[in-house]
Amino acid sequence: MGYRFSDLEDSLDILPQASSDYAAFHDFAAILKVSTSSTSTGAQTTTPTTSTAASSTTSSNSVIADMIAHETGGVLTYAGALAVLQDAAAQTMNATLFANLTAAAKDLNVTGGVKASLYVQQIFDDVVLGNSANAWWNGGSNTASKLGNLSATSTKAQFNDLIGKWFLGTDLPGVGPAPNQNGAYATAYKTYSLPLFTAAGPQLTDVNQGQLGDCWFLAAAAETALLDPSLIKKLIISDGNGIYSVEFQVNGKADYVTVNSELPTYTGNIGQWDGSQMEFANSTTSLWVELLEKGLAQLAEQGVTTGVQFGSGSDQYYELNAGNGEGVTLLTGQACNGYSLAGESGAALTKLLGQMHTALAAGDDVMLGTSGLSVGGNLVADHMFAVTAVNASTGMVTLYNPWGANSVGGSVATSFTIAASALVADQATFYAASGATTVV
Repeated sequence: MGYRFSDLEDSLDILPQASSDYAAFHDFAAILKVSTSSTSTGAQTTTPTTSTAASSTTSSNSVIADMIAHETGGVLTYAGALAVLQDAAAQTMNATLFANLTAAAKDLNVTGGVKASLYVQQIFDDVVLGNSANAWWNGGSNTASKLGNLSATSTKAQFNDLIGKWFLGTDLPGVGPAPNQNGAYATAYKTYSLPLFTAAGPQLTDVNQGQLGDCWFLAAAAETALLDPSLIKKLIISDGNGIYSVEFQVNGKADYVTVNSELPTYTGNIGQWDGSQMEFANSTTSLWVELLEKGLAQLAEQGVTTGVQFGSGSDQYYELNAGNGEGVTLLTGQACNGYSLAGESGAALTKLLGQMHTALAAGDDVMLGTSGLSVGGNLVADHMFAVTAVNASTGMVTLYNPWGANSVGGSVATSFTIAASALVADQATFYAASGATTVV
């Protein structure tokens, strides 16, 4: 059995030809194992103050008439909205059809209009009324091609790509290396049939970070799964046929993307320590972590900050490299405040630990980010951990490393308890959510 080294914190595998710039990308190398062998429909709920009565423009608008025909129980479901758009895309686009589509989009969730979930309304709008993310199409390629918003002159191909982007999750994020980084092992998208959640539901231990520097987000996902697994279930819901809606909180409001169950996978005999061949977040039992991560990569294309190293707004996994407490806000809608441990001691340190203990007891996410100082033991430099317990009286803090099963490769414990004094010496920082979630 052979071994190679891979950087689990900031981007891709370290190859022999990789430049020394990798030293700037946090964490130490961890070993990847080389293997010896080569639904039901759902949608976010909403209670808009609308009437189920048909719009007064129905008689002159074939698209609105089609929406009403596809209602289920007085609501336009995901499946119904998809059928309406596919019906329209089968026609030749012209000024009348585009005007009808535009009017139909504006008819959703208004008084006398057609009811739909917030998710369906947003993605219908994204197809018809436009979104900044429509400028480009990746489809799994590392080089984007122009797409553009729907218009009266759109081709059927463009219309169908827009439907694929927002309803089918077919605009797959690129998996190439970040700027100024070399590539790594060959990967390709593979469709997975794992369940969204195991029978136990979302758990902290489902989080296994792969070859991407998004510990800041995966630590938040692990913490949320620990403290409020029901929230995770609200954020990612099956649309059926291996397609899922993913909800993030952006500027105090829900922002949705659609993903499918295709994930970047090593094409050779490389495997993660949990036995998975998924390149980034990985699992052999469920998909929720991987789909949240993929959805976040797609969210970046809308101009939402999803990492602090790169801000090109492109549909690429590397957009997630590095971050602080933003993951908590993206998942819960709560503000996330930083509390530096540098220089803390005595009563002030005890008070801060008590504050973190109280936050955890209230169900508020708490994470810990280490500095770039050299560390030993189970602590990892420039890394984010989920905080699972704080004992102010003993001065001890229990952490979960989002590397998960892949911690084995770095010879560090997945979960461990450490003295707060060691965290003070490291100049680490607590990141704590500010209060109740805004997710409804």
